[in-house]
Amino acid sequence: VVVDEGINKLISAPLIIGDKIIGALGVGRRSSTPFIDRDINLLKSVATQLAMAYEKARLAAELTRRVERRSAMSRISAAISKTLNVEAIYATLIQELQKLIEYDRLSIAELKGELLELSIVSRDYSGHLGQGVRISPDNKMFYSVVREGKPVIRRNLETEAVQPIDQQLLAAGIRSVILIPLVAGGRTFGSLNLGSSQKNKYSETDLEYLQPVADQLAVALDNARLFKKIETAAGEWRDTFDAMDDGIALLSTDLRVQRVNQAMAKLAGTTPQALLGQYCYTVFHGLDTPLSGCVGIHCLNEKQPCDIVREEPPRGNRWFHMRCDPILDKNDKVVSLVHTIRDITEEKLREEKLERLHNLSKALSTSLSLETIYKVVMNELYPV
Repeated sequence: VVVDEGINKLISAPLIIGDKIIGALGVGRRSSTPFIDRDINLLKSVATQLAMAYEKARLAAELTRRVERRSAMSRISAAISKTLNVEAIYATLIQELQKLIEYDRLSIAELKGELLELSIVSRDYSGHLGQGVRISPDNKMFYSVVREGKPVIRRNLETEAVQPIDQQLLAAGIRSVILIPLVAGGRTFGSLNLGSSQKNKYSETDLEYLQPVADQLAVALDNARLFKKIETAAGEWRDTFDAMDDGIALLSTDLRVQRVNQAMAKLAGTTPQALLGQYCYTVFHGLDTPLSGCVGIHCLNEKQPCDIVREEPPRGNRWFHMRCDPILDKNDKVVSLVHTIRDITEEKLREEKLERLHNLSKALSTSLSLETIYKVVMNELYPV
């Protein structure tokens, strides 16, 4: 090339940083005038300055890149820690991680029983590695990450393709991958997986940045799934709570309503939300102070369950069975009360009818006076 350009004389000096040669600086002449020592010394001086400038620029670029990566890590950490929604965590990860590490494909594999399942895939993938696909145990690359809890870097799948999944990744255009374990509570439950169309894309430096992200992601996913379980259990409890026919209320120690089911609200003639924070004796009995023989007061004083049967004028003179059970803490202190109310008016009427019929039967069997029988019938049978 030099000859083709008409260069007759050429000198070069190495670009040295520390003890490493990173390149060379060359100068050529088309004339036949030879280079002298002064030219060589000048070239060496320029090469030294150029190498120093290159190193400064490289260090500045590396510093900028590190700052950008740290900033991206902070954004990812802050974003995924703000939500307990799994889908929102996935969306944030896909959007923000690209700013930290370049990738062409992102996936998360999670254990479902004994098998790993792809719970998220960043690309609309029509092959055999789409979302929801379960990975065969023959693909040891994924399973080794989960079982051993150690990351895996595959730099060139074209030369390292030994597992069934390697061919599927190659078919998708992926040439290198990095897999980082997801660990929460001392348990490895999956892996964060990045793939690139470039060979030798990922290194230990990338792992240095990805590992903290994977750790934060694992905690966020674990918390989100735990929250989901708690939310589901709470929903089932609320459904059961509201499905009960008896009115149930959770009371504070000053007899204010903290929680209440639909049946209790119906008895009070209002909504559950309207009862919160009100005194139970006000909303259920229409009183300004606890009624005489209040089951709540008894519970607080005796730390024992208490029952009463009472006719309620504010409720149309209907009869109610009222019960209160204390909830105690580990120090045997009452922290709240469970108040239940059951409308027993129909039961009470049936009992009264049976008692009148019994009295009538007894009177008829012991009296021979028509006048007495007539009075008993009028007194006992007429109300029935």
